[in-house]
Amino acid sequence: MRVMTLAALLAFSFGSAAAQAPPGAPAAPASVARQWMRYEAAEVNVRDVAALVRVTPENRSDVALAIINPGRLPAPEVRVTRGRLVVDGGLRRQIRSCRVTGNEFEVHTARQGRLRGADLPIIELRVPEHAVVSAGGAVRLHLAPAASADVSLAGCGDADIVRVEGEAKLALAGSPDVRLYDAGSAEVSVAGSGDVVVGVVRSGLTVSIAGAGDFVAAHVDGPTNIAMQGAGDVTIREGNATTLSVAIAGAGDFTHNGSARRLDAVIVGGGDVHVRSVTGEVNRRVLGGGEVVVGR
Repeated sequence: MRVMTLAALLAFSFGSAAAQAPPGAPAAPASVARQWMRYEAAEVNVRDVAALVRVTPENRSDVALAIINPGRLPAPEVRVTRGRLVVDGGLRRQIRSCRVTGNEFEVHTARQGRLRGADLPIIELRVPEHAVVSAGGAVRLHLAPAASADVSLAGCGDADIVRVEGEAKLALAGSPDVRLYDAGSAEVSVAGSGDVVVGVVRSGLTVSIAGAGDFVAAHVDGPTNIAMQGAGDVTIREGNATTLSVAIAGAGDFTHNGSARRLDAVIVGGGDVHVRSVTGEVNRRVLGGGEVVVGR
């Protein structure tokens, strides 16, 4: 079966400017040497920062950290707490907004004003193959291929997650956008206005949206569970759902252009459920102006 590539999906969803292969991590200045520090930790929390963050999972049990370009900001505080490496940028309540335009990243802060390019530090992390990373503030994050990934983002910015062999857990709060290119299975939670674009999910998807964020996937196979509150939409372009469960409370719409063996749909409000094909049982319950449509 043909699987729509993420590049094609991005072009379809957001225009040709976004259609590209998984981007590499931002390049470090050639003249700056990496000074690595190792910490006995299994996970990472990068908090209250304005930074480019590059994460490389490896066959290791500790975490290595290098700050490539300190930029205009004070050096972050680094500490280990209960097996977690904390990188604290000290920008609590100082970040006003941030904007991603192509490869450009611009951050507005209360004390430092506008930061962009060389003003922003590059934080490099080497973590275990089962990566557990949380980041808050204004962050552009790049996660290299991982055995599994548990990624939490809060604030603004974006993230590219190249490939996850096993389960990918994503939690968004605020307005960060995420691109996940390939995963064995995925569990995605969105609270706010952040958007998630996914390429291929091979063996099961769970999505929970509370707010205005949208979720779009090129191809999803396996059991699929969707819960939506608010105005956010969920679209799956292709795939075969063994079971498809959809619960909508609000005005968000769900569209599945593939097929499902079974559909269970509950709507409270004005949201709609559209599924191209269901080969087995269809259970529906609608309270409000929404509707469940199968086959057209």
